[in-house]
Amino acid sequence: MKPEKTLIDYDMVAIFVPLNLFAANIGGVFNVFFPNFIVDVCLFLFLLFVCYKLFDKAVESYKKESAKMAKDQIETALIVAEAINQDDGMTRST
Repeated sequence: MKPEKTLIDYDMVAIFVPLNLFAANIGGVFNVFFPNFIVDVCLFLFLLFVCYKLFDKAVESYKKESAKMAKDQIETALIVAEAINQDDGMTRST
């Protein structure tokens, strides 16, 4: 690790802290003006949305990784086949 680099990324802190404070204030106002049932339903819908996005991203990543693994396996098989062919050519010529 470089000595001039700190463990805390202050640029990210400068972005996240104001947004977090703003969201806490909005949540507090939201909690005062609406009944608990409405707040619970909204939080549940938000949870469903986040889970959907997470699952969608996971499926996308799985497809990309599977395609890359299949490509790597084909490349490895071709390299092995070429090596075997070269070995057969050497043993037949001797």
